[in-house]
Amino acid sequence: MNAFSLRWTSLSAFVVSHAVLTCVLRVDVLHEDGHNPVISSTVVCLSELCKLFLSCLAVLYLDCTGSTFSERIKVFIVQLRHAFLEEAADLLKLCVPSLLYTFQNNFQYAIETSPLFVILYQGKNITTGAQV
Repeated sequence: MNAFSLRWTSLSAFVVSHAVLTCVLRVDVLHEDGHNPVISSTVVCLSELCKLFLSCLAVLYLDCTGSTFSERIKVFIVQLRHAFLEEAADLLKLCVPSLLYTFQNNFQYAIETSPLFVILYQGKNITTGAQV
């Protein structure tokens, strides 16, 4: 896959995932149950785990070479080991924006009815896609 189509695929995935998250949030606000409130940290954690799973699948499909699935898994584990052990400084640099995104995702449950927030929240899709 060339860089141009990979960029547009990434941007599309970000737009779809954040649009779905916003729609789910809105449905939650409309159908809020006072006896069973939604715990925002749990929702954010589950959405981040879904993103992690989809990212791992994308890496297995796009970056890992091998003729069988087990060979791809071995290459994936080597890549993870390399990223966490040999490039730990670069990984730590990514912690700051990821923590900020996590805080932002938690804050959206406090002010989910503000149209300005929804517009600004969706604006991060464009900036994220432009950096890819």
